[in-house]
Amino acid sequence: MSFSPVLHKALLAGAARVPLGDDSVDAALHGVLANAPAPLRLWHLVAATDLWQRAGLTPQHSQAQAAPCPPGPTCPRAAERVLQLILAGMHSEQLPHWLALARQHDMKVPHGLLVPLLELGMQKPAVRADLAPLLGQRGHWLVAQHPDWSAQYGVAADLAAPETHWQLGTLAQRCAALLAMRRSDPAAALATLASAWASEPPEQRVAFLAVLSTGLGLADEAFLEGVLDDKRKEVRTLAQQLLAALPGSQLVERCKTRLAGIFRHAPPELLLTLPDACDKAMKRDGIGVDAQRGLGEKAGWLFDLMRSVPPAHWRAAWQLAPEDVVALCARHEFSVALLGGLVQACARTLGDLPTREAIEWYVLLASAELPAATRMISAAVLARDMQRLPLPDQERIVLRWLAAPGNALRADAPALEWAERRAGATADPLPLDLSLRMLAGAQHAMRAVAQPGYEAQHGFRILGRTLNPAVLATAQANWPAPDWEHWPRWRDPVDQLVDTLQFRLTMHAGFLEMDE
Repeated sequence: MSFSPVLHKALLAGAARVPLGDDSVDAALHGVLANAPAPLRLWHLVAATDLWQRAGLTPQHSQAQAAPCPPGPTCPRAAERVLQLILAGMHSEQLPHWLALARQHDMKVPHGLLVPLLELGMQKPAVRADLAPLLGQRGHWLVAQHPDWSAQYGVAADLAAPETHWQLGTLAQRCAALLAMRRSDPAAALATLASAWASEPPEQRVAFLAVLSTGLGLADEAFLEGVLDDKRKEVRTLAQQLLAALPGSQLVERCKTRLAGIFRHAPPELLLTLPDACDKAMKRDGIGVDAQRGLGEKAGWLFDLMRSVPPAHWRAAWQLAPEDVVALCARHEFSVALLGGLVQACARTLGDLPTREAIEWYVLLASAELPAATRMISAAVLARDMQRLPLPDQERIVLRWLAAPGNALRADAPALEWAERRAGATADPLPLDLSLRMLAGAQHAMRAVAQPGYEAQHGFRILGRTLNPAVLATAQANWPAPDWEHWPRWRDPVDQLVDTLQFRLTMHAGFLEMDE
């Protein structure tokens, strides 16, 4: 049940403070307001609103066909019961995961819960996008009867004609259409964008340009080179980033040439002479456009140049193994600029289908013993794109993070950040052995902390949402002894962790249950 803003305020502050006028309820209920006794008016409106919303509405099409009802259940009853609990507010953060599991098991939303989910999707675009493929025949029929739902879910569920959405849709719909074209035919999508580019406003150019990161190739270079001269800074910056992510592009080659004039590798040292000025051509390529936090002006130029050249270039240029390239940069006085640029270049050039060499650079930089000034920056930058790596390589990095000294309970710990991003991208649980390692790290770390602060409590919530629920038995044991003096402060986060794991285990099992 949902109320108008005025009715909601009246419930919170009282009808004496918030007058109840015609804007309190839908126009269809104005008669209720006119006839209700003054002392009971608020409650009459609440009751009438509840009944009216549950009764539904008159279909837009007076000759609507009967709702189709295909044979068989949409999902097991156990999974439906879990969804009911989620919609009632119990572990509501698990809704995206329930929807992902339904997609994974090729199931649909239960008919009785279509309406609350469709309404929730109207408020939350992320839910709407996840829900659209799960509506089933009955859900699509229901959407067609409601003009508001039809306007939103109609496009979300049907991208069969992306060219039409590109011409007539909203910005979000046009981006989705361009992405669909990009995935099927990158060259045709580029031609479509190029033909409309001159007439697009700057804010839309930024959104469309970001789509080119999918299927990025040298065929896009000529268009992107032209965009480097765009009047809008945000547009130029994105074009610079895309060209820097394109090995062999003219921008990358120009930056290689500039760095060749700066560096002189005299083993075992790296000598460098920074330029006196940042000329117009350098700024066109994104060098020295913005100040870099914690770096001087010329060190910022060096950082910008380094992040525009793929890491593999230095292995060939200096005839060094990747770990030796990292060590050479780490002991230099400009280590922050060198390593920071190297890390960002690694993230930029990973691509949709990373090569084995790019993956090995990624694993090295994500888990290397870097100076403290760049260690956390490296983990934060690289953790954002780890989902592009094969799962075994992701696990290699996380295991190295877990083996390194640090606070396993910090919500910004790289392993926890990675686990949370991964949970948002897939319904597959974390590997059991990795989950056990992460849980053991948290159980060990808490023994040294008298009182859990915000970071530790949030870290436990992340563990509850992301660990493989099969670790439940371990999560119910292996804690400090019952007489541990700090248990009164730690009991709530531990209980919440165990409760969330139990709920998720029930949710996973619900999709495997066979109805009789």
